[in-house]
Amino acid sequence: MARKRKRDWPQRNFKFAVKECTLPDSFWQQAKKMQALWNSLCEHHAAVRESINDDTPESDRKAKWAAFNELALQLVSESGLNWECGPDVFDRFTKACIAAARDGSRGWPRPSGLKVSIPHRYTGGGVEVSRLTSRTAKRFRLDTSRLCKPGRNNVSGEFGLDDGSIAFTIHQHRPLPTEAIVKSVRWCGRRSVAFGWGWHITITVEEPPAAERQKTGKSVAIDVGWRKRDNALRFGYLVDSDGLSKELLLSLDFSTRDSRRQRRLHPEFEQIPENHAELRDLQERRDRSLDACKLRLKEVLSPLPAGFEKMRGRGLSKLLMESESEQVKAIVQEWMDSDRPLFRTQSRASDRFANSRQSQYETLAANIARAYDVVYVEAVDIKGMAEDDDKGHALNAADRYRQIAAPGEFLACLKNACRKYQSEFIQRDAKCSTIRCHICGGNAVAGAEIELTCENGHRWDQDENAARNLLSQTWPVAVQKPKLRRNRKERDGKQPENTAVSG
Repeated sequence: MARKRKRDWPQRNFKFAVKECTLPDSFWQQAKKMQALWNSLCEHHAAVRESINDDTPESDRKAKWAAFNELALQLVSESGLNWECGPDVFDRFTKACIAAARDGSRGWPRPSGLKVSIPHRYTGGGVEVSRLTSRTAKRFRLDTSRLCKPGRNNVSGEFGLDDGSIAFTIHQHRPLPTEAIVKSVRWCGRRSVAFGWGWHITITVEEPPAAERQKTGKSVAIDVGWRKRDNALRFGYLVDSDGLSKELLLSLDFSTRDSRRQRRLHPEFEQIPENHAELRDLQERRDRSLDACKLRLKEVLSPLPAGFEKMRGRGLSKLLMESESEQVKAIVQEWMDSDRPLFRTQSRASDRFANSRQSQYETLAANIARAYDVVYVEAVDIKGMAEDDDKGHALNAADRYRQIAAPGEFLACLKNACRKYQSEFIQRDAKCSTIRCHICGGNAVAGAEIELTCENGHRWDQDENAARNLLSQTWPVAVQKPKLRRNRKERDGKQPENTAVSG
């Protein structure tokens, strides 16, 4: 069961991808036992919910939920799992039930396929990080005395089980804090249709509170937007109180040293795209293959299914299952066999770019939060801008760059960094910030050009102009709209019962 925390330190999760591992038979047996316990709890919980209706007296409801609690504890004790895995399944089930009771749109926990989440919990409040690298560690150990491949942060280790252990190699892309306390280590995995099983290790630690931040007396304003530059993508413009002004650029080339070396050594193999131009070419290649398949289907299908012209991969997969024509099945199956490796390559490239972008945003946000006391940003509704039908041809054409830049992700990283480094995060009204001149206060005619001229002849970069307006002391702070309550209990000011079985 979850224990009360001994110290009021913030918790952090460090997630490391497993590159190589050896899984014994005992691992799969333990994972299947945990999944069987989860499915059994879901089935009994659903049976109790079905037996309760609006006419059931309150005393009977409490009696049924009390009986379920006793049954759940009995199922945990009879599952054959150890003191870590059995209670961990029940804890996750309890949290899922509480979340469903608070927010009806989430749905109650239900039986599912095999998902792996094997924990190691440390008693006594946790252990020091140095214990993980000790030679005497039995439950979980990292061998940092030698790297598997020098210079690549590949670290080997062992994850203990009830009967045996898992030998693994992870890519430790960032070090664990030396002063932190390790609370738990978890071996997690999920099966993907495209790539099969993917494994990672999550280490939960408690860090000591950060020292009081030294004030710098400087402030900065950031205008968020997306514009295509020569070999990069501008996702914002920064202006600070010392007069520094620069554009924030996101590189569209996400290649690494290893990937470039792989291309040089093995040019005969088809490589994963390393920039957005190659990623776009791969998508066009898949589109041409799909169009060719649909042209062949038009010759043998009569009549055509509803919505055939807009049909994509899922529609063709559904057509493969429902069609009775062997010729149609052969055409669709041939397309799927040729498209599957392209889909895997595209998914890997997209994931690589997403990870590279997140790393760039987190690093930049941390540098900004450490250097400035106050961070001003524009309170812009990025989702509303994307769904606006009257935003004009220029913004419609630039919408694909919004998906690449993901400005909302940068704002989230910046907000979290300001909270961590004790900087003030202030959103200011973005209305007219782009077209109102920061020099004379005159207005300019809005347009898609990067540079605008106000009515008094001042010419400036409109993103830089917006950032300078946001930095102005007279610019109004955005009015934060109150969030709507999610369900009836919250609207009435009543809190849902904090129990795993409450319906």
